Formats: sequence, structure tokens, C-alpha cells
Amino acid sequence: MDMVTQVPAVLLRHRITVEPYAGEGAYGPQYRHAIPNVRALVDDARAWCAPPMVGRSRQRRP
Repeated sequence: MDMVTQVPAVLLRHRITVEPYAGEGAYGPQYRHAIPNVRALVDDARAWCAPPMVGRSRQRRP
């Protein structure tokens, strides 16, 4: 049984643009076309997001 919790719409106050990760290409990560105006819950804390590291060693962010 899948346990999926939906976030209440009142909390989705932000609008973001999403570029879905399509995989790794010959010249690095590839992304699909941007999807604008996606409703989202954005936390005030800073976060660094990156595509999955495929075939490369992970490097720590300074």
C-alpha cells in the first residue's frame, strides 16, 4: 500500500519553474523543457539541489 500524503493547497503559496532531469548525456546532465508556474511549498532554509551523480565521484560543497 502506498502512503502518499498531499500537501494542503493553502500551503502551496510559491510558484517555481521545474526542469525535469532526463539523464546523463555525452556533455553532462540533460534536462527536459522547463515547466513554469508549478505550485510548491518552499522552505526558508537554504538548500543546494543537484541532479544525481552518475558515473562521477561525489564532491562536497564548500
